[in-house]
Amino acid sequence: MARGGFGTGHAPLDYPVLACNVYDERSGAPLFSPCEIFEVGGCRVGVIGVACNIVDKTMPKSFSEGVFFTLGMEVIAPLAARLRRDDGVDLVVLLSHLGLPQDLKLLGMTPGIDVCLSGHTHNQLFAPMRAGGALVIQSGAQGVFLGRLDPSGEGGKMRAYHYELVEVAAGIAPDAAMADAVSEALRPSVMPC
Repeated sequence: MARGGFGTGHAPLDYPVLACNVYDERSGAPLFSPCEIFEVGGCRVGVIGVACNIVDKTMPKSFSEGVFFTLGMEVIAPLAARLRRDDGVDLVVLLSHLGLPQDLKLLGMTPGIDVCLSGHTHNQLFAPMRAGGALVIQSGAQGVFLGRLDPSGEGGKMRAYHYELVEVAAGIAPDAAMADAVSEALRPSVMPC
């Protein structure tokens, strides 16, 4: 699993970087882990990551030098099937940075996804959308909203859910553990001379 940025000079990250659609230009090998499994509340959740596929068209050349991007369609359905069959996950989540229109189209042609956490186009969805059997949520931009999805189910099938798009406002008391984690992450480190 890739942790941290690719190339040189990037500090390692202590969380997984998931992208099933980013490949080395020379070898064709994937640059990042395509998925990860998390245990959440007694549920096995398989998360598949898909990166924005237009980086090479919209960003400076240095952002995509030596890599190529696909839509991910060729690998997402087989990954979802493998996560269920071989890894016994209860829920398959697509963590996408393709944008809402592309996510809706992709999910309409790609079976096996239960939930799509959509990004890139900054839509504020006050209720989930459905596409190809998946719930699709997107929570706006710049941390103004927090999307909360509480699924419930049995036998590896999501039967019900509660969704809420919460406005992040000054009157909301911060979660103490999360506030501590943010403070720790932002604390300057001392570099040896």
